[in-house]
Amino acid sequence: MLAYWINKDFVIFILPAVILLIYGLLFFYCQIAGWNHLATTWPILLIAPGLGFITMHLIRPNRDQYLYPGLILSGFGLLFFLRKIDYIEYWPALLILLGIYFLIKFFIGQEED
Repeated sequence: MLAYWINKDFVIFILPAVILLIYGLLFFYCQIAGWNHLATTWPILLIAPGLGFITMHLIRPNRDQYLYPGLILSGFGLLFFLRKIDYIEYWPALLILLGIYFLIKFFIGQEED
């Protein structure tokens, strides 16, 4: 992160800084509370890079290539946290429908070209 503060063009250093910060907090928590808690907090391992990408997008909002991976990784992490909730038992079906939607949207866009 120091590299970014020295030169604002080094926005790419924000990603590992955010990941290391969140992983460090997670591992510190596991060291104090017990490593068995990692069995339920492991989705943070997906959310951390997602938040890193989202932070990079917030710093440079005109670059959408940072936003989409951040939303996807954070979204998957949140879905894995939500799998413990009983009434969201069939959330994988939502992913299948979303994938079908994007495929249809892609192929319809190809026909218009």
